[in-house]
Amino acid sequence: MKNAAFDVQQLLSALPLFSDLSLLERERIAQGCQLKRIASADMLFRAGQPCEAFYVVVSGQIKLYVASPTGQEKVIELIGPSHSFAEAMGFMGSPHVVNAQALSDTLLVCVSKQAVLNEVARDPRFALHMLAGISRRLHGLIQDVEGYALQAACSASSATCCAMAKVPKPVSATAPA
Repeated sequence: MKNAAFDVQQLLSALPLFSDLSLLERERIAQGCQLKRIASADMLFRAGQPCEAFYVVVSGQIKLYVASPTGQEKVIELIGPSHSFAEAMGFMGSPHVVNAQALSDTLLVCVSKQAVLNEVARDPRFALHMLAGISRRLHGLIQDVEGYALQAACSASSATCCAMAKVPKPVSATAPA
């Protein structure tokens, strides 16, 4: 599949990171994108490798995880279609801190870090547009965490109330006179 056969700009416009960009800005970013296919179980990158791009899942699923020295895995996130990952490491200029592995045959759009940096150098307002998009995404994640915490607190409160309801009431006894 070539970029001409796939509307990279439309995919980019749906991402919080690029949703506030102009059509021209998205065009220039799309020119720095490549499509990449990864077979199920193949590694996209490993922790410690340089980060030269970030990725958007078109189809399939990517597992982000860390591995202990003994080989145990801790899954950080499962990334599905229309979601991006590895942006932070690219912008920070740091190597990857997690491993990325395809859980199924996966099609990705690789967004070149250099294409993004070129746009920032061309117009600093570009960076403000991206910050607004990242801020919306972060706000959404915080709301999700708050929702999970509230659900857990409600469940715990409900369990406590139910347990308390099952406790027999104290029996009052009168002492013989």
